[in-house]
Amino acid sequence: MKISLGFKKRSVMITSILGCLAFVASAIFAWDLPVEKALNFLVLCLVLVLLIVVASFITVFVIKQVRRLF
Repeated sequence: MKISLGFKKRSVMITSILGCLAFVASAIFAWDLPVEKALNFLVLCLVLVLLIVVASFITVFVIKQVRRLF
């Protein structure tokens, strides 16, 4: 029997994103973090995530080609 507490996976993701945004906003306002530096960090994180996704797609493609070969 599965116990449901009323939480959906979407609500957990939305809560996590809002928590991250609140932390970044508090860093900008409380610690005088320049907005440019925060945006540079965001761009760097997005580029790194994109590289990880591309590397995973390449890995899956190579594994499928090797399986097809054998």
